[in-house]
Amino acid sequence: MFLQSRNLKSSEIFFVLGLGYLACSLFTFFFIKNINLPTLVNFFYILIWSSSIAVIMLLFFEFKYLINIEDIIIAKSLAPTIGVFFSGDFSQENMPLKQKLINLFPIVILLLIIISKNPSLDNIKVFVFVLALYVVAQTFVRLLARNVKTTTIFTFGGVIIFLETIIFKAFTKEAALTFDFPLFYIIIVGVSLFFIQIGYLKGLKKLMPTSSTVVISSSVPISIIVHSVISSSKVNVVQVSLALLYIGIVYLTVMIRQKWISKQQPF
Repeated sequence: MFLQSRNLKSSEIFFVLGLGYLACSLFTFFFIKNINLPTLVNFFYILIWSSSIAVIMLLFFEFKYLINIEDIIIAKSLAPTIGVFFSGDFSQENMPLKQKLINLFPIVILLLIIISKNPSLDNIKVFVFVLALYVVAQTFVRLLARNVKTTTIFTFGGVIIFLETIIFKAFTKEAALTFDFPLFYIIIVGVSLFFIQIGYLKGLKKLMPTSSTVVISSSVPISIIVHSVISSSKVNVVQVSLALLYIGIVYLTVMIRQKWISKQQPF
């Protein structure tokens, strides 16, 4: 990870990511603009979504001894599928039930990847809590994607995440952090977060709910493939094969489906 390569402690990475989200908000506000004040309901959605992200960051960087990385991967894998049901997007998608279930079929491959990892789930209570956080984040970002501008979500969400980072630091012994981390790198983190999230939210807005679900879940197979390329340890052939199969099926079917939809739409 870029921040870890700077030899920062986990608590410092957590704080820098908070600054990165603030930079993301400022970048959106000053350079992208086109921001509207959200309604009270939508502001509540932004608050819940951003708070979930902040707590996930907090757990990963401040309390990582409570949960292992494999459990986080499982939670991140399952959350998009659960979120598409909880948000109501699955029922609102204008498509026969059979077709929607076929669209979600790649999730079966994802479950096989999870099983192949032989998850331990040592602390089941913490795992359920982390899964709930990811599901809440997925559910509310879908609700936001329906009728709130991406720039509005970025601006308000980033500020909230930053403020929650500061609030946490105010209640710890490390409230006053001192580390050598140039502003330039914080800007890089902020702009990177901006482009990652803009792709994420644009995908939610443009793709059908079932299609966006399998695309979002592809982050886990992609990470497995990347790790197999850059890692010097022995490659798990089964996991990599399933990951490649997942990516191939998802992107091939989504491209075909979107081309078919574009042909049906009048110009």
